[in-house]
Amino acid sequence: MKKIVLGMLSIAFFASNLFAEGISFENEVGSNIVDIEIPQEGDSSVAFSGISETVTVEYESEKVLASLSAAFVLGNNEDDVFGINWDDEAFDWSVEFIPFDFLSIIWHKSLTIDGSYLPVVDANVNGGEMGSDFGVVVSPIENLKIAAGLGFESLFTGDNAHVILNFGADYNINDMVVVGAAAQDIIGDSRSFGVYASYIGLEGFCINAGYTFNGDIDGMIFGDNLISASATFEKDSFAFALDVATNLGADLAYDLYAGAKVDYSINDNLSVGASAMTTFDFASEVFAPSINLYPYGEYVVNNHTFGFGVDLTICEGVQIGIPVYWKYAF
Repeated sequence: MKKIVLGMLSIAFFASNLFAEGISFENEVGSNIVDIEIPQEGDSSVAFSGISETVTVEYESEKVLASLSAAFVLGNNEDDVFGINWDDEAFDWSVEFIPFDFLSIIWHKSLTIDGSYLPVVDANVNGGEMGSDFGVVVSPIENLKIAAGLGFESLFTGDNAHVILNFGADYNINDMVVVGAAAQDIIGDSRSFGVYASYIGLEGFCINAGYTFNGDIDGMIFGDNLISASATFEKDSFAFALDVATNLGADLAYDLYAGAKVDYSINDNLSVGASAMTTFDFASEVFAPSINLYPYGEYVVNNHTFGFGVDLTICEGVQIGIPVYWKYAF
């Protein structure tokens, strides 16, 4: 309840200034409508997936960038009790103070190296994160960023409490290639580091690649030695993206992830697309292959966006969701 009250007060504070210069607002209402599970053995099930309400407020000025996002869910909580519940995972905030052109001070802000991004799964490899709960970013020369920070939330994690120190840097070379490296928790047992590169020399075309020690991609694939790559191509109304990553056969994890996505704008209002992702374990007796297929569409009119799709996952059975959402932004 305390988190709900604090979140509502924070949203109210931002909302009271919605019409101030530099403020943007987005509200999203969404649902998977139903969660359908069809196991290989046993009975199938159909359950109401709940309805989520997510509010995002952002402020931008010459010296300050700030954002706040919070969500509530109408549905069953962890105790299977139906009601309105605060979504802890969706609550997020960040502040960046820019006293000088070459210096930024950040709080709870994500700063990622371009080459760590995988567009199909829409996530960065964890080793490409330069941001921190508190950090400093300096640009001693044009196109170079160097970041250092402290994960202060790690000081309050019980038996695992310790100081998390993070470092990172990236450099844009003549708008052709971006190279970067980052390290997290450098003095802790969960330390990770990564090196990445992006080719951006052709308009509408990009290639990312990287290596991460102790890497993780959105919980789907992880391992001590994670190699990742992606490519995107955009021209007129057409866009295509490709992901691939492997941990070279780590134990207790999927060994290969691959994904592809295509988008097409039919007109200024309507667009359609589809994505396909799979995770595969070289030792097939450990993890069954997983395949996700997601055809979707989006219709935009003025400040309103309406989205729809079918989310199908095949892994020792079938799981189906029917995601729909409405966004309003100004």
